[in-house]
Parts: sequence; C-alpha cells; structure tokens
Amino acid sequence: MPKRGGSSKAGDQESADFLTSKRRKFESESSIVGTVVAAFRKQDANRKTCILPFLLDERVELEAQEGVVSDLNRNTLSPRQVLLSDLAVMRELGIEPGMLCENFCIKWADTDTARLKSGMQVKCGSAVLRVTFNCEPCGHVIDYMKSKASVGSSPSLEETKNISSIPCLTDLAPPKRGVLATVVKGGFVKVGDVIAVVQHVDDDTLFYESIPFATKEKILWLLGKIPRGKVVGYKDALQYVGTKVGWARAFPSMLNKIMRDEIQAGLVQGKTKKLDTKEWAPAIPFHRLVLSSGELGLGTGEGVECGEDGIQADLLRRENVKVGIEQPGLIPRLRGVGKVTRKVEQWEKCVWKPTHEELYLCKR
Repeated sequence: MPKRGGSSKAGDQESADFLTSKRRKFESESSIVGTVVAAFRKQDANRKTCILPFLLDERVELEAQEGVVSDLNRNTLSPRQVLLSDLAVMRELGIEPGMLCENFCIKWADTDTARLKSGMQVKCGSAVLRVTFNCEPCGHVIDYMKSKASVGSSPSLEETKNISSIPCLTDLAPPKRGVLATVVKGGFVKVGDVIAVVQHVDDDTLFYESIPFATKEKILWLLGKIPRGKVVGYKDALQYVGTKVGWARAFPSMLNKIMRDEIQAGLVQGKTKKLDTKEWAPAIPFHRLVLSSGELGLGTGEGVECGEDGIQADLLRRENVKVGIEQPGLIPRLRGVGKVTRKVEQWEKCVWKPTHEELYLCKR
C-alpha cells in the first residue's frame, strides 16, 4: 500500500504539469500586442470639444454584442462599438489620450494598430473583441485638429474645409486613427490590462470574416447577407456597415452601376443579347436595397426584358416581395408632376432585421 506522502507528491506533480500545459496552451493561442494606458466612455454628443464628452475611467465595463456600458455609441447593430487608438500616434501629433475620441488608448508592443486586421479576435482584459475595420477621422477629431493646426492667421473657408491643408491630419488616415471592434464576450477592461490576439487553427489569426473598409465594398458585403425575400432600407444599411447617413445620397448611382455591371456579366455568361427577369438571378442581389420609405430607387437597364414596373420590382416579386404602385398625389408639387412610385408593401414583414451574430460574428 503506497504511503500517503508519495500519493500527495504525485498528485502535486500532476497538478503542476496540468497548469504548465494550460499556460503553454494559452501562450501558443494568444499573442500579446499591447497594454491599455487609458480608458474612456462617451457621455454626450457635444461637438464643441473632443475631450469633454469623454469620461476617463480606471475600469470600463463591456457588454457582449452591445458595446461599452453607459457609452453614447452603444448599439447592438453597429460595427463601431469600441475604438482602440495608438499612444505613439498621439505623441507624434502632440495630443493627449482621449483627443481621438477613442475608448481605449493602447501602447503597442513593437508594433502598431496595423497589426490588428478585420476578422481578428482580441482578448482585452476579461472581455473579447472582434476587430471590424480601421477608423477614419470623425467630425470631432477634424474640428479639434483644425483648431490646433497652423494654417495662417486668417485661413480661408476652403482651407478650413480642406483636410489636406491641415498639418498632421492627413497622417490620421487609417489605420493611424485606430481600429474599431465589436464585443464578443462582455467583461471589464482596466488600465494596465494587456491586449492579446487569439491564435486559431494552423496559427491563423483571422477568426471571423473580414469586413472591407471602403463604403462601396461594405455595401457589397452587406448585400451578400440579405436573405431572399427580404429588403433593407438605405438608412439601416448604412448603420449596419458603420457609415454616415449622408452617404445615402450616393446609393442610387452606386446601385445603378452595380445593376449595369451585373447585367453585363449576365449577358456575357449567358452568351445572349437579352436577359429575362423571369429567369435571371444576379450574383449580387442589388434589388434588395430600397429607400428607407420602402420606395424602389433603381432605374431601368439595357439588355434586360422586364415588366413596366422595372427590373427591381420584377426581381423582388420573384422573391415574393409585394411591390405596389402609388399614383401622383393631389398636389403635384409635393410628389412631382406625373410621378408614379413603386413601393414595397407590408414593410414590417419584408424588411430584414438581422441579429448581431448574423452581421458581425460569421466565422470564416
């Protein structure tokens, strides 16, 4: 019968071996890339200053799929829940942490934010983040940099509006402004916590699908997610891809260009001179984006045989989306003289309402 002491010693050794293997596994799965030196929460939408709307905290709480708790930008359907910025860039520009409107100011270890790529999973404190894309300078930052810039005693209106005339501001082009992320796992992040990139199978650091930076590419990425028989309004689409609402003005021309390209591709692939909307299915479902009012915004395209209501109406109806026709109003100047609109009916039934997982947590 073995002695108690020997059994205990063997158990201690087994426990130590287990802890060692677990630590080695963590070291192999994670690569420490930086340290948190400041943490902030945005409190209000005051545009007069960059720093006052942000509250400096020793510890910030993050909620899964929501963002920073008690932060103005908290939104479950936004790819811009958390912003990580580089301390070295701030020192280069002569500004203090918080001036880039970041949530976390990071001191990177022998690297910079360019190392964090869209699709990476990052451990930050006890929370886990999903990197979405690089962040461009916002209105707050541009206003602050304008006030700091030395453009002469009496700069012209064009100079104050032209970003390229502002010293150092062009240096904030992505990725120097920082990287954006969503929250995969909630937790607390405090000053001094390390940031580590999680390694996955075959040392691959890209865990989720990559989200493009350019707005047009983001829209194409979103179009690939909208299910058959569903539509998305312009305003919601811009929220889902993290782009300013003002960009909606460019939707009609952009979608018409995509439609023409798809028609041309269909003609080449089918070796025909005419496509029929009763059979043709575009590779990019451009028809699923409509005005936020439900109205159809696309015109007609050469090389396609369609009904009198147009290509977009035909393609949507094939997917069992009801499209109605509205005649001009009694007061023509309010609707446009002789204007007939095509509009999605039963909007609540047809509109796509995605979850956070469907938008941002799709694995490669």
